[in-house]
Amino acid sequence: MKKYLILIAVACLGKGALAQQTGSFNSSVTFNGSVRTLANFVPTTYTAAQPHKLVIALHGMGDAAANYRNALVNALSFSAAFPNTILICPDGGNDQGRDFYQPAGDELIIEEAINYARTNYNIDTNEIILQGFSLGGRSALKYGLENTGKFKALLLNTPAIQGVKEAANEAIFDFDFAAANELPIYVTIGNNDPLYNEPVNRMVAQLVGNNGKVAYKIFTGAHTVPDFQNYPYTSFFNQPTSNGADAGIYSLNVPERSCDGNIGSGILFQNTGNVNLDSVRFVFGVGNNLDTVKWQGSLAPHESELINLPYFDAGNLATDHYDFKVSIAGINQFATDTFTDFNTLQKPVHIMQEVLSLPFEEHFSNETSLTKWAFNKSGDYFLPFEYYEEDAALFSLNSIFIFDNSGTREEVISPRLDLRNQGNVYLHFNVDYNYVKYTPDVLADTVFADTLEVLVSTDCGATYTSLFKKAGTDLSGHDEPLLNPLSLEAIAVAKDESKYRPFTIDVSQLAGQENVAFKFSYISALGGYIYLDDVSVSNSPVATKEVVVKQSVLNLFPNPVEGQLQVALNNGKSIESVIAYNMNGQEVLNSKGSGSSVQQIDVRHLAAGIYWLQLKSGNDWFKAKFIKQ
Repeated sequence: MKKYLILIAVACLGKGALAQQTGSFNSSVTFNGSVRTLANFVPTTYTAAQPHKLVIALHGMGDAAANYRNALVNALSFSAAFPNTILICPDGGNDQGRDFYQPAGDELIIEEAINYARTNYNIDTNEIILQGFSLGGRSALKYGLENTGKFKALLLNTPAIQGVKEAANEAIFDFDFAAANELPIYVTIGNNDPLYNEPVNRMVAQLVGNNGKVAYKIFTGAHTVPDFQNYPYTSFFNQPTSNGADAGIYSLNVPERSCDGNIGSGILFQNTGNVNLDSVRFVFGVGNNLDTVKWQGSLAPHESELINLPYFDAGNLATDHYDFKVSIAGINQFATDTFTDFNTLQKPVHIMQEVLSLPFEEHFSNETSLTKWAFNKSGDYFLPFEYYEEDAALFSLNSIFIFDNSGTREEVISPRLDLRNQGNVYLHFNVDYNYVKYTPDVLADTVFADTLEVLVSTDCGATYTSLFKKAGTDLSGHDEPLLNPLSLEAIAVAKDESKYRPFTIDVSQLAGQENVAFKFSYISALGGYIYLDDVSVSNSPVATKEVVVKQSVLNLFPNPVEGQLQVALNNGKSIESVIAYNMNGQEVLNSKGSGSSVQQIDVRHLAAGIYWLQLKSGNDWFKAKFIKQ
């Protein structure tokens, strides 16, 4: 009998010894039919007599639990920042990206990690923090907001919010932002993290708009977890407010353009202190010429409010792009703000009071020309309309390789144009555009084709009317789509003016209007690129700059000509239509194509002079001059 008692005691001792293991070590749990690793750290000072705090930490895309645990403990001062705290890093599994929400139900590994800690250690269940980095931070935000009763706080180090659509809860992966007031949330991100800076900014604004208990810190750096000792995480989790009167501005809305010099704006601000706010003094405007307004009301700690500021008069400013800035100058009868984080926000605004006369031409020959154009950016990193000097054109692209930004728009708005005292009016532009196609052996039989929509406003952007909307083969000047691109570099191809496709829109219905602006809106369908060039508005149905065609491709003979003009395409492609215009833009000849690469055109009826010949072949348009004797 004594022998058996000794064996039982040894067995119990062995179990106890395993349960009380300290330092860094790995364990495993059976989860969803497979074995998953838990990478653990238990302070060497651990004693079962004392309840310990717990941090569940979710690693980023492609990482592993042990690597992440080692980084937090050995390089990022976890023990110093979180004394008497056990750390458990569950592994994200074997799915692509090792995401904690793939496959469905995988997020419950978080609960398994908590159960493991509670089974083997003395855990203070009121002191459980859910932390995550990058894609793990995104998972921590979703799971934490949906299970606020399980956690004391959330710590999100660069949560990898997948674009501005996801931040706005317009994607499949959504967040319960309404629960943001139920627990403290600390967010950090580097100032040089272009994929995520704007999505995280907008995510934080969502939390603040729901009266969230939020601290938001932007550090100098890129996509990383900053040293834990750099920030007062535990003190914020214990008291998620500043000590005293404090406020912050978390979003600023300004129009894409001001036409009369008056700029309207709206802000979202929050009481981040531990005393009620009854007044906030805001300073706002452009440059050093600023206005002041005093908000009065009542905001309890964590409460937020959206307000519209008075119109700012920028009538003395020339046409150009400016930064519109709003700052907090005083709170509660002009007392000094306790902390200055998020006391100032600024956004670009385009001011254009002047109106240009026809003809208007823009060939984007240098960056100076952009001063008269306004931009409306979605906020995603890849890729708003941008100007590149080497291309002398505006460029944008979309792909399946970053975020699901389908439906988002990158937009550029033309200068204001005066169409009074005009008859026929035409908008011309060239595009080098292509879309993407994948074959079944790569990614099913799938086409991703972005869309270009052209709209017009006659009230400074308050409303727009669609004029043109094309995608795919209807927009492309290329013979084939981009086939099976496997990288962004394969989509961001160099501009090819020989593939420019010219478009002309008859906008004569706008004649008589004095405040006309055209918006070029590039709509993502996750596939394609576009170069926008040679935008002009005139009384001529023919653009002043067309596709440059080498003599070796298009031949006109004889030139000058008296009777029969021979048109030949030396690339072997067929001619579908031939149109001739005089130098006043009047159509003087319109002939159906021969269906071959050569065609005879009778020009005997034309008066002596110089003419433009415009030829269509497939998706290509060619143009050349000829002289009629």
